[in-house]
Amino acid sequence: MSTQIFVDSRVSQIETLTQHLPQGALLSRIGAEQDALSSIAAQLSGEIETLLLVAHGAPGALYLGDTPLTLETLETHAEALAAIGAAMAPGGLISLYGCRVGAGAEGEAFLDRLEALTGRAVAATDRLVGHADLGGDWTLFRRDLGQSVPMPFMVGLASDYRAVLAAPTVTSGEGGSFAENGTGTVYTVTATDPENDTLTFAISGGADAALFNINSKTGAVTFKNLPDFENPADVGTDNVYDIEVTASDGTETSAALPVAITVTDVTETILTTGNDTFVLSNDDNVIVSGIIDALTADDVINGEGGTDTLVITSNIAGVTFNATTLTNVEKVTLSHIGGKNISITTHDATVASGQTMIVDGSYNVGPVLWDGSAELDGTFSITGGSGADRLTGGAGADRLAGGAANDTLYGGAGNDTLYGDAGNDTLYGGDGDNIYYGGEGNDFVYGAAGADLIYGDAGNDGLSGGDGNDTIWGGVGNDTLIGGAGDDLFYGGDGNDWLWGQDGNDILYGGTGNDTLSGLAGDDLLFGEDGNDTLSGYTGNDTLWGGDGNDVFQGSDSELHGDTIGDFSAGDSIVVTGVDLSALDGKSASGTLDLTGGHSLTLTGISAASGTFDVDVAGGNSTITLVAPVPAPVTETPSNPVVVTPTEPTIPTGPSTGDTGSQAQTITNAGTTPGTAALVQNTNNNGNTVTATLPGNTSVVSEGPGQAQTPTDATTSLVNSVQSRGSSSETQLVSGVQGFLNGLAPDTTLDVRTITPTTTSSVLSTAITITGTTGTGQSEAFVIDMRDLPSGSYLRLDNIEFASILGSATINGGAGQNYVIGDEASQNIMLGADDDYIDGGAGDDTVGSGDGNDTLLGGDGNDSVFGGTGNDSLDGGTGFDTLDLTGGGSNRGQGGMQGDTVLGGNGDDALRGGKGHDSITGGAGDDTIHSGQGNDTLTGGDGADLFVLKGYDANFSNAVLTATVTDFQQGVDRLAVENATLAELQAALVTQTATETGVILSVAGATLTFIGISQITTDDIDLAFYA
Repeated sequence: MSTQIFVDSRVSQIETLTQHLPQGALLSRIGAEQDALSSIAAQLSGEIETLLLVAHGAPGALYLGDTPLTLETLETHAEALAAIGAAMAPGGLISLYGCRVGAGAEGEAFLDRLEALTGRAVAATDRLVGHADLGGDWTLFRRDLGQSVPMPFMVGLASDYRAVLAAPTVTSGEGGSFAENGTGTVYTVTATDPENDTLTFAISGGADAALFNINSKTGAVTFKNLPDFENPADVGTDNVYDIEVTASDGTETSAALPVAITVTDVTETILTTGNDTFVLSNDDNVIVSGIIDALTADDVINGEGGTDTLVITSNIAGVTFNATTLTNVEKVTLSHIGGKNISITTHDATVASGQTMIVDGSYNVGPVLWDGSAELDGTFSITGGSGADRLTGGAGADRLAGGAANDTLYGGAGNDTLYGDAGNDTLYGGDGDNIYYGGEGNDFVYGAAGADLIYGDAGNDGLSGGDGNDTIWGGVGNDTLIGGAGDDLFYGGDGNDWLWGQDGNDILYGGTGNDTLSGLAGDDLLFGEDGNDTLSGYTGNDTLWGGDGNDVFQGSDSELHGDTIGDFSAGDSIVVTGVDLSALDGKSASGTLDLTGGHSLTLTGISAASGTFDVDVAGGNSTITLVAPVPAPVTETPSNPVVVTPTEPTIPTGPSTGDTGSQAQTITNAGTTPGTAALVQNTNNNGNTVTATLPGNTSVVSEGPGQAQTPTDATTSLVNSVQSRGSSSETQLVSGVQGFLNGLAPDTTLDVRTITPTTTSSVLSTAITITGTTGTGQSEAFVIDMRDLPSGSYLRLDNIEFASILGSATINGGAGQNYVIGDEASQNIMLGADDDYIDGGAGDDTVGSGDGNDTLLGGDGNDSVFGGTGNDSLDGGTGFDTLDLTGGGSNRGQGGMQGDTVLGGNGDDALRGGKGHDSITGGAGDDTIHSGQGNDTLTGGDGADLFVLKGYDANFSNAVLTATVTDFQQGVDRLAVENATLAELQAALVTQTATETGVILSVAGATLTFIGISQITTDDIDLAFYA
């Protein structure tokens, strides 16, 4: 055998190498846990002329097996290398196919020693090995002859192998300095990867590695405890801390880079146990508590100008900080390395009026007990540590973050933002419009008066909104959601959740899992969604939709009176408590269920054709189920309140295959119970049938081509349909039609209809339900004009691909992918599972969807746009909009022309401001947040966020560019500025201005404010943005 090839198992596209092997060559894989050289020596036999080693490389290194082959590791494998050389033919060649293995002095030394230990010639390269588009080639150079080596693989590998054989390279420096008592990033690892793979970073060694943390995504290195120059903690006790860092692309790890962090001394003002009075300079001052147990009342500290920090450390006992007056002191840093409590009570003068005090307890091992309840005219931004913290804000708009462990947070009055973070936390907001993030763990959240936003996040959470119109997301886990007074909106999310609306007209979505939904007072709307759910409306005229699964609808006869069940079917149960309804047993099903005592329940879509009722009475309660009819010869035609009457068509249409012309009909339900008739059938569209279920006293006029149409022909029909309605939103509706049709395959067939419902009732007793055929072999496109119905009437669409809706209505989508376009009216459009598209159009709309990767557009007007689970894309459009992406997934949110509120969730979201004064909150996850034009307020939330701030754009020369970042976490978050070069941003750092609350950066025509930090550094810049 003349050629043998050994390939490291972490090399990508090994199958491509296998397809291009030289004739007669044998390929073997070397596992990541194998001793590569010993394994190769054991496998070689005979006189090998060519030995190919294929692995990722770096100068002087080949990443083959469990240990990189370097100059040092070659010496420890001298015996195996000698055996390899002995197994090769005289004049045999060892070819190293790894990127840059022979580069530089270290590469030359490595190759020299490999030749010496094997006694064989070696070929390598100082360039990339791999595809030309990535800067590589497959040419090696033989050192003994000084010439290139012909590529041994078969023709085609160079074009087919679309990768390179290089490990990441760490490019950051070998050291840095950091001032004592400082917080934030001390060093940032940067690296390059020739394949542009996503890199992760680690601290791989070093004498002082245990004293540091590293962000695996950003490479930011931070101290675990505040560094103290006077009391060095490094092994050498010389304030030089040694670590090693690496970068990995998921298959290969870079060589370890030694890094030395030098801690520098800072002039400190030392507090004593007595009554201290300090008036400091206009510089950036540091005040340190130099006591062992207590910082008592009556200290007066005036920081004057600059950014001043009070550092409280102790390793002996708990610290108590009572009525000390802090003036112009911007930050308090807490570090109690002994693990004891730090107990701090402030008073109203602690924070100057209108100022924000930053309290950083993230370095604290023990609990932080901060009581700021006496503060009336200032605000706090407090971050707890790894202990069980108790943080209390004041009357302002405070930001409290618990950190790790089981924390208790009290927001107090004001519009507060509370983050539980990891652990089983308890959050109390107080009055105001508060935002709560439970974080991971089993959390309890208690809202009070105000319109609160509550996100339980992961864990089995208990969430209570209190008074006000609240929005509550359970997240992942078995959650309990309680609304309180007000018109509340619930999303249970994943897990077996319990939702209780209480007072007000509430909307409840159970999500996945076996959920329990209770409306209580008010006219509530309950959607069980996936799973075997239990739904109870209680008082009020409630509408209940069980969704998928075997659902239970229950209540007393008086509680169920006036309610509507929208999707009762076989497998579901109705439990009526306290009454004996055995008289219904075996009776034909009907759309109205008589509950005795003058009480009745409406069942949408149920008629005698649905089967019979089965009633089981036990314990004084009646359980009603639906028994499907047994197939039998029909002896009489069942009564159906619906009458179908052909009418004369009025709207011109495009041609159809097998064209029978345009058809029109009027479907009339003159009865009092719902009835069903076909809207579409026998249209040569793969057996497609579409039905309409109408409440009593309701009619529908349906008109369209008699046969299904291609997308090209349907364009004419749909455009004519829209234009025939005389809508002021005609241009937008036609654009929606064209957008839908352009996305279809040319061979798609679809049924086109114009549908106009009317009623003689003042309010519809149930929803109008339009149901298409399950499957992908047919499509529908409907223009539905709801303007002759009472405002807010309900329409449900199941398996209807496209609908253009005119008029004020509430539209719910169930099964299938839906594409819905609204007009200028104010509409509530909430779709279900699958990948949906909604454009609310003009008007103040509420637009949302459940599962699936949805595209949701608010359009003109002041809209509320809600994403569900899945990776959604939300755009508010014109108006003052609220975009809520907290349902799950990694989403995209785009503000519009006015001042919008954009709320991210737990995923890695991409959020953009528009042209108004926007408020953008990233939530959990590693988010990318773009400011727009205006006075935008940006809050990243948890995770490693990238803030991309807008600079001057000549196309919008009069734009206001004054963004504020409220929670920039140095060492975690990153910064970039659009329309500014890296050099311009770096230059702006030199002229940044420190204020009482943070820093101001002027760059590229923008004035950017960062709250809660003392200085933006080059480590905060996202270099990848400028690469």
